[in-house]
Amino acid sequence: MKGMHITMRPLAEILERRGLEDHGRVQKFVDSEVLRLSAPYVPHLSGTLERSGKTATDIGSGEVNYNTPYARYQYYGKVM
Repeated sequence: MKGMHITMRPLAEILERRGLEDHGRVQKFVDSEVLRLSAPYVPHLSGTLERSGKTATDIGSGEVNYNTPYARYQYYGKVM
């Protein structure tokens, strides 16, 4: 095995080919699934809190946000 030479593609290219780059297809899928699977657990009187998850979240960022004045109260279940 003397003189064996291995060449690799650049890391960014490897990640991109697998959808693992920033805002890649894998992260978008994970973010969408978190919103979809958590929907049954989000309080739904008028649907505003659930819709805010879709509008306040940058799909692919790796962060899911619910943006309403009462979201924190609904999450923790107590007055802040």
